[in-house]
Amino acid sequence: MRTFSPKDRDITRRWHVIDASDVVLGRLASQVA
Repeated sequence: MRTFSPKDRDITRRWHVIDASDVVLGRLASQVA
């Protein structure tokens, strides 16, 4: 079995902005995941 590694041109990067004010870090991490 061969390992698949995508090329840089095949990757589409998307950014997500999350408002984390007044939120416990652990809860935020579980919701984001």
